[in-house]
Amino acid sequence: MAHLGIVTRLLPDGTLVAENTTGGSVPCPHCRTTDGQRQDLAKQATCEPCAGRGVITQIPFCDRQWDQVMAHPSGGGLWLGGHDCQPGGGDAKPRDRFDVVISLFTREGHEPAPGVEHHTHTMVDGPLDPADHARLDTLAETTRQRVEQGQDVMVRCQAGMNRSGLVAGMAMIKMGWRTDDVLARMRAARGPWVLFNTAFVDHLRTIEDDLQRRETPRA
Repeated sequence: MAHLGIVTRLLPDGTLVAENTTGGSVPCPHCRTTDGQRQDLAKQATCEPCAGRGVITQIPFCDRQWDQVMAHPSGGGLWLGGHDCQPGGGDAKPRDRFDVVISLFTREGHEPAPGVEHHTHTMVDGPLDPADHARLDTLAETTRQRVEQGQDVMVRCQAGMNRSGLVAGMAMIKMGWRTDDVLARMRAARGPWVLFNTAFVDHLRTIEDDLQRRETPRA
C-alpha cells in the first residue's frame, strides 16, 4: 500500500498481505480503548486479529475487489473497493459497473469506462495531511449527494481499507451515521482490517463531533 515502508507480499499459503518492512508496527485497532488513544489490555489478551500482541505488522488484503457497505432508500448504494485483493477476488477494473467512482489511488489501465463520473485524489495511507482536508470533504460530499440521488458509488484505494474507508466514512457521517456504526458496517462487509489507520478513525470522530455541535441548539 502507499504507506512508507509498506510492501505487498504473497505468503507461502497464498495469502496476499501488506507488510511493514521498516521494523515498525501499527497499533491493533481491535483492542483499543473506546477513545482510541491506547490499547485496552483486557481486550488485547483475547484479541484474535493481533494474537494478543497489541500491534500488527502484516495486514491481509480483502477477499474481494469491492463490497457494498450501505444501501440508501433512494436506491443508491455505497461500495468500498480496491485495486488489490486476495487471488481470485474478482476483476479490479470497474468499467461501467458503477455510476460514480472515487479513486484515492490510481493504476494505469484500471480506469472506469468512458462516460462514468470519476473523481481522483492521490494521498498517502499514513498520518492525515491537513492539506488534504478540503479535497477529502469535497469528495465525501460528492459521494453523499450521488448516493442520495439514487446512484451507485464506489470509493476505492489500493486495498479498499483505509483511504477509501475514510472518504466513504465521511460521506456516511454526513448522512447521519455514527463513527462506531460506520466502522462496524464496513468491517462486517469487507473485513476486520478496514480503517486500521487510527489517524483516519480519529478524523471521522472529529467530523462527527463537529456536526453534532452544529446541530445542538444553543441554550
